[in-house]
Amino acid sequence: MKSSPRHRQQRLRFRGSNGEVITRIAHISQRLWCKSRAVCAINQGMRDITPLHQRLERRRQITDNGCWVWTGAKDHYGYGKMQFGGRYGQKLGVHRVAAHAYLNFDLNSELKVLHHCDNPSCFNPDHLFIGTQSDNLQDCYRKGRLGGFWRTPGWHHTEEAKRKISEARRKVVLEKKMAKGV
Repeated sequence: MKSSPRHRQQRLRFRGSNGEVITRIAHISQRLWCKSRAVCAINQGMRDITPLHQRLERRRQITDNGCWVWTGAKDHYGYGKMQFGGRYGQKLGVHRVAAHAYLNFDLNSELKVLHHCDNPSCFNPDHLFIGTQSDNLQDCYRKGRLGGFWRTPGWHHTEEAKRKISEARRKVVLEKKMAKGV
């Protein structure tokens, strides 16, 4: 291929995860051209060519109950997140990616990946199962995690708890009245 003044061809060499040499030809614009070939490879989205199993397993910590806890990035709910599909790929839940890698789960599926262990950071394939949103809600209900005390079966305030709630409410009302000067 003929090289134009705006583009250059560069033969990039990488070492794969098992030591084999991988050669790729990159067409890099002059704006992205850099002295370090590794940085050029990153700019072209060829950064991570490690097999998916190894990417998952290098960021795991195994707990006493057998959970594989993700030690990388997490969202505010505690679910592990990883970028999947190259430089411009989407960020997916690690448990979904693990189900794809170990259980042949289709990432485009409408089905959910659920946890037996109820640990959002866990991605051990033995602790994961595939189900619908209805299965997810039924699992939450059975385990008593469905939102609040009013939805949890068999949960009621004790007399002492009711008394403490009433006292706290009275105290707040009294403080508001005193602040207004009534």
